[in-house]
Parts: sequence; C-alpha cells; structure tokens
Amino acid sequence: MATRIIGLSFFLGFLCIALLFASGSAQIVCQQKGICPNTIACYNYCLGLGFQGYGRCDDNGLCCCKKG
Repeated sequence: MATRIIGLSFFLGFLCIALLFASGSAQIVCQQKGICPNTIACYNYCLGLGFQGYGRCDDNGLCCCKKG
C-alpha cells in the first residue's frame, strides 16, 4: 500500500512538472480583421482589452496583443 502511494505521488509530481513546462510562455493574439493604424493605437486597444505591456501592428496590418 505504501509503495502504491509513493508511486502515485511520484507520478503526479512528474505530471505537474511536465504540464508546467508544456504550458509555454506568453502567447501573442492578433485580431481577426481590420487595419492597424499605428502602434500607439494598437497598444491602447490592447490595454483596453486587459492585455498588459504589448500591442503592435504585424506585417499583415493586424493589431497583435500579448497574453500573460
């Protein structure tokens, strides 16, 4: 019984560490359509949506915000 609990604890610990590394870092989310007028407007748009510290126009003219 004790080895079963230790084995389960080891497995759950390993699973938690694996999920932590698999979660990745911040993701960049770009709006589906529209034209990004400039970086300042995009930054303010992202702040209004609750994203912190990132708002830039990409090469396709879309406003991109960073999660996390």
